[in-house]
Amino acid sequence: MTIDFAHLEIFSPGHSVASAPRRGAARQPLAARLFATIGLGFAALARKIAAHAERRSVLNELSRLSDRELADIGLTRGDLLLVFDPGFAAQREAARTARCLGLRAA
Repeated sequence: MTIDFAHLEIFSPGHSVASAPRRGAARQPLAARLFATIGLGFAALARKIAAHAERRSVLNELSRLSDRELADIGLTRGDLLLVFDPGFAAQREAARTARCLGLRAA
């Protein structure tokens, strides 16, 4: 039994192995993208977990302060859950700026 390779494209003259399509080559970019996306997802999850842990730590520290100490930094017990709200922070900053400008104008 003889095998005739002449009809196969790979063994034709002028065909190089480097230009031959590799098995699974089309799936490689998809797999790379998939693993990159999974990696980015894990990184985002890790950042969220770290941010939550940091917020929890700050909230615990603020909760340990007395009402007098909270008043010294301009907070009440009711403000503690709003400390991480961006709107609350912007409102407090605007009020602080207005107070500072009012004191300077006087």
